[in-house]
Amino acid sequence: MVGLVPAVVQVLSLLTTIVQVLLVLFIIALIFKLQNNKKLGKFFGFIKKKTLLIAFIAALVAMLGSLFFSEIAHYTPCELCWFQRILMYPQALILGIALLKKDKTVFRYAIPMSIIGALIGAYQYTKATIIGVATSSAGSCSLTTAGPSCFIDYFVKFGYVTIPLMAFTVFIIIIVMGLYSSGKEKKS
Repeated sequence: MVGLVPAVVQVLSLLTTIVQVLLVLFIIALIFKLQNNKKLGKFFGFIKKKTLLIAFIAALVAMLGSLFFSEIAHYTPCELCWFQRILMYPQALILGIALLKKDKTVFRYAIPMSIIGALIGAYQYTKATIIGVATSSAGSCSLTTAGPSCFIDYFVKFGYVTIPLMAFTVFIIIIVMGLYSSGKEKKS
């Protein structure tokens, strides 16, 4: 069990990094309208058909990952982490149901929840890493001044991947998939 936590942290950190690179390439391709390219059109068509599946898998992995971190790795979630969980856990359920029903209108609810979650994750990540208050003495983020600090980094992989960044990334995946899913297709 001792070797499990570092292995899972490594896998989730690597997965986060790969997904971020793919997201950036996907967004760049959309900006330059590469989805209209004959060779790439099939790929973009495939992604458009799988937006619900991609968003569901991302939310499910985030939910299971956060449960792993708190229940197996014993990383105590802070108040901001709880807010992100409140916004992520239902999405695993509603995106799963929407996937079964093939109902992409679920993104009407998932996108606003994900925007709020992404803002919380961005705030927490920025405050902890860029501003540099990531210490156990940073104090609690709770109004009651009890509980763990929202700015503790339980780990930093590849020089930048933390739990708040992982959550931020998943919220961005859901937003991008939702927006792409509802985008208008250009007729060739």
